[in-house]
Amino acid sequence: MAKNVTSTDIFNGMFARLPAREETGQIKEKVAEQPATIALNRLHPFKNHPFRVTEDEQMDELVESIRQYGIQEPVLVRPDPKQDGYEIISGHRRCHAAGMAGLIDVPVKIKEMSDSLATVLMVDSNNKREALLPSEKAWAYRMKAEALKCQGKRNDLAGGTDGPSGMDAVAGNGGGSVRTVQRYIRLTYLEEELLQLCDAGKLSVGLGYALSYFSTEEQNAILSFYRTCGKLPDAKQIEMLRDWKKQGTLTLETIGDVLGTKKQAAVSRTVTVKEKCLGRYFPADATKEYMESVILELLEEWAKKQKLPDQGAEETGL
Repeated sequence: MAKNVTSTDIFNGMFARLPAREETGQIKEKVAEQPATIALNRLHPFKNHPFRVTEDEQMDELVESIRQYGIQEPVLVRPDPKQDGYEIISGHRRCHAAGMAGLIDVPVKIKEMSDSLATVLMVDSNNKREALLPSEKAWAYRMKAEALKCQGKRNDLAGGTDGPSGMDAVAGNGGGSVRTVQRYIRLTYLEEELLQLCDAGKLSVGLGYALSYFSTEEQNAILSFYRTCGKLPDAKQIEMLRDWKKQGTLTLETIGDVLGTKKQAAVSRTVTVKEKCLGRYFPADATKEYMESVILELLEEWAKKQKLPDQGAEETGL
């Protein structure tokens, strides 16, 4: 079973799923930043960049601003260690908007820096944005934690007297508390579909955090229930699943029981209405088939007003 994320965990190998970046040394700048103008086709996105660049209304406004006034703040880049050109540290949205605006060259500031410093600067510059998805925050915090681990100042990061604790350093100037950072990092242990549900607002960060401690098989069983019934477990159901897990008796069948699949299957769907009750609403010569068709038509209209899901065509008898 996964354990609670602590500063010690973060800096002792809980990041095996994060693609490795080669470290070029301690976090430090090797040369002063150099202003320049670089062709867009020589700029490359940051490796494993966790922040999305979407063509939304804000992007349209940025494109129009660039068309009128140009790029006011140069893009921060470094010489790309893997290929010819430069890697974008801060300014992915500006570069995308510049391309949409028809620019060929963009102003940049070139800094040569280690992988660790590049990651920290990339995360910190984007964390200032107001609207970030849970998945963006989660992977950004995790990447920053990995980068700070590579810094080598383990005592400071673990909470020594000469510097902030590991989690405090990860939170940095992003405005998040240590507890918030821990919860967001745990989201990276969710199955991709569950993380997407967090982004869509269908699964809260708190419940996503709780589900992140379940195994891949257990998370997929929960997803299977969601795909079938359109429902995710609530806090009470997750607590029940956690209790079973602590006892070592959590099975896929148990998950189905807790989430209500068997209970729902056992509910009776038979309804009987006495003929004399219906006689008040139909003429004396009305046939059974006619009465049934009228009732079904009225029920369909009622279901539309209630916005009930279509349960499919079923044989109905009165």
